[in-house]
Amino acid sequence: MFGQKSLRQFIAVAEELNFRRAARRLHITQPPLTQGIQRLEAQLGVTLFERSRSRVALTPAGAVLLDDARRILAQTERAIESARRARQGVTGLLRVAFVPSVGLHFLPEIVRSFRDRHPEVHLELAAQTSGEQLEGLRRGSSDVGIVVSPARRSPDDEFEFELLFRADICAAVPGRHRLARRRRMALAGLADEPFVMLSSVQSPAYMGAIYSACSRAGFVPRVVQEASPIQAVLAMVACGVGVSLVPDAVRASGHEAVAFVSLTDRPRLDYGLSAVWLRERDSPLVRNFVAAARRKAGFAGAR
Repeated sequence: MFGQKSLRQFIAVAEELNFRRAARRLHITQPPLTQGIQRLEAQLGVTLFERSRSRVALTPAGAVLLDDARRILAQTERAIESARRARQGVTGLLRVAFVPSVGLHFLPEIVRSFRDRHPEVHLELAAQTSGEQLEGLRRGSSDVGIVVSPARRSPDDEFEFELLFRADICAAVPGRHRLARRRRMALAGLADEPFVMLSSVQSPAYMGAIYSACSRAGFVPRVVQEASPIQAVLAMVACGVGVSLVPDAVRASGHEAVAFVSLTDRPRLDYGLSAVWLRERDSPLVRNFVAAARRKAGFAGAR
């Protein structure tokens, strides 16, 4: 019906009660301003100003419109600014999924860094396996994820991956296990133990790397139980079902019934933690979050 230009012109005249001063305030000449007010009155079908040679005054209809015009213009300007800020990735909603193993130390550091720079962005966080995250990105239920993935990936037409850092592993053994008192051991020292492993279906990249590392150490792990997510694996280990190989970051869980033992041979795994998002739904919000993850990746990966 009428836009911001008409509202600004009306408000200027209503506040100045003088067309010449209002035109100067708007940085235009008086004739276009007069014509603009006349068009607005014609559109509304009401007289907004009483005009005489000596004075300009608001009519009752004009006085009512002034309050609404100020409110509408302010709301419109806020909406436009919000849209601009959303386009720049500094406001809006960002839904982040993450593998549980990063939830204790790496993710909080990313979130803290991101919120320091983008306090107006609302984050929704969800712990999911890597497989669940990819499905969630496809469905549109999340915007970006932190997944376990191969350190070297072939180009992907559907997803964009950015490797944040290669991850180390450690042994997780029951608290009363004979190995629990050790601070370090070789991976081959687990060869005769029953294993509890993450689900190969839910975490194929991670488990593929684990099996390759065991093969290089000279054994095939005897898996007696698969579980998901990582908390379920630790629960099984705590109950004495078996031992496991878990991301080193899981040490921060502070699980009292599980002992974490460093591996002296530090098996090189061809896997790491990556940020992932759908190519077709790339956005400044996603890019800003990935940048925050990248800033923290060197510190977290060096632990």
